[in-house]
Amino acid sequence: MKRIYVCSPYRGDTEANTARAVALCRAIALRGDAPLAPHLFLPQALDDGDPGERDAGTGAALAWLAVADEVLVAGHVSDGMRREIAAASTLGIPISFITEESAR
Repeated sequence: MKRIYVCSPYRGDTEANTARAVALCRAIALRGDAPLAPHLFLPQALDDGDPGERDAGTGAALAWLAVADEVLVAGHVSDGMRREIAAASTLGIPISFITEESAR
């Protein structure tokens, strides 16, 4: 079972972006892997609109990313996602990209 870090947008249309991340996590779990999408739970505990809390959430997400077997990038790449992709690249974690249409 691989640990798959889901890297997809959150800000903007949070309802649609959350639904996308949930669908991706479901598909990953049903194929037998372990998904993690920090942007599904961290905004429930931290205020994404507060820069200090957003930074704390980003740090927590990157700590989980560091133990992932793979990063799955879906949707339009945001600034926050660029940071996650750069971290995965630095750590040598394989990165897969799926198209916006596939991510729906």
